Amino acid sequence: ERPLSVTARTRLRQYYANAAAVVLPSPRLQSDLERQLAMALPHTTAIVTPTPLLADPAPAFPFHSELRIAHVARLDAAQKGQDVLLGALARVSWRSQPWRLDLYGSGPDDSYLRELALLYGIGDHVHFEGHSTDIGKVWKDHQVLVMPSRLEARGIAITEAMACARPTVGTAVGGIPDSVIDGETGILAAATTIDAWTDALERLWLNREHLARWGKQARTLIESMFVDDPVETFIELIDGIARAHPNRIEQRPTTSVRP
Repeated sequence: ERPLSVTARTRLRQYYANAAAVVLPSPRLQSDLERQLAMALPHTTAIVTPTPLLADPAPAFPFHSELRIAHVARLDAAQKGQDVLLGALARVSWRSQPWRLDLYGSGPDDSYLRELALLYGIGDHVHFEGHSTDIGKVWKDHQVLVMPSRLEARGIAITEAMACARPTVGTAVGGIPDSVIDGETGILAAATTIDAWTDALERLWLNREHLARWGKQARTLIESMFVDDPVETFIELIDGIARAHPNRIEQRPTTSVRP
């Protein structure tokens, strides 16, 4: 994470200072944002991004002879850190054991990451599955999500995996630690570095027998985060702002449409 430039910080501080409310998808992000801006944000509230997958029972945990790992994200290494993930997988002590990494997504670094997997000698284990519109189907066949992000607000893919009772190995950045509780709902890597991720993946292998239990605990945790209807909560927030600050609501001119 790079510090903001003076120009960007000055502009953003003005925006946030004039805001009636700041809505974030994770409580943890408030402290990160306040650090980046060097200003307090007292009018901040967290509304967790919902997922329709919670409306259905979680798919049965798949017990395979190989460890099946999924990564669901845009193929953009600068943000999502897939380059570090591949570098760490090339160094783990269990690289010759049966395992498979399926990457679901598309993006500017598709070719780069394919070449990197071949360079590291793990091309036979790494599969590029493209964009998927059926996330529930992905989790019927995979045991754990990996999210080696350098930057992340909360991670919708993490919420979806938790709703499907699958644990996550993720980096301790942004809002990820709100969902990934080390040793309970997954494993946290200290940073998006090859050393930190090699350590996290070694712990993943050693704890393979706990993945189903961690997944159930992940489902329970994400269910507890949606006690209230997040859409209704957001609507109530906007209504409250409109009543408290009627002069701050932008009045848009009415445009007549001629037949």
